[in-house]
Amino acid sequence: ISTHQVRDLESLIDPIIILDNSEILLNATTEEIAEKLCFKNVITVTDHQKVLYSEHSLRGFQS
Repeated sequence: ISTHQVRDLESLIDPIIILDNSEILLNATTEEIAEKLCFKNVITVTDHQKVLYSEHSLRGFQS
């Protein structure tokens, strides 16, 4: 499922479970995940371990 309307997703899906070789990496609701995510513009990306996704823009990076 891919959407920019997170509110729509909340009514469609139950908690999200991500598996890797039968190991549970994540088991959380969309609300719990949203509480831990932050979107912002930065000049440089220095700590790649904490960045899930970044994209170069004219003002630096959107992370």
